[in-house]
Amino acid sequence: MTNRPHPLDQVEFRFGIGAGGLVLAVIVARLAGLDEAHAAVLLLGVTAALGATVSRALAALLGLTAWALLTGFVTHRYGVLTFALSDLLLMTALLAGALGGSSVATHAVRHHRTPHRSTYGRTA
Repeated sequence: MTNRPHPLDQVEFRFGIGAGGLVLAVIVARLAGLDEAHAAVLLLGVTAALGATVSRALAALLGLTAWALLTGFVTHRYGVLTFALSDLLLMTALLAGALGGSSVATHAVRHHRTPHRSTYGRTA
């Protein structure tokens, strides 16, 4: 038996699951008939949550992926990407959401790993 890490412990694996989650969120938004604003809010939440599971660089890629999927398949049809001001603002919001999720998770992990002195089990 080898000592291989669990797949979810590998950041690349979590990134792939995250990208699949973004595709699934866009499919759900389209099937639910959400307008562009509601679909953007849905993807912003999903992107922020998924950004918390990967590094900052991969979170930025998830944000850009979310923008491409939202712009290409919700705002426009058939995968057409445009770079109008509204599209660039949407890109900025999704990037900020993904990086924000990653930053919050990174801070929480660092804070959690600080050593604590416990008095549990000690007698005075």
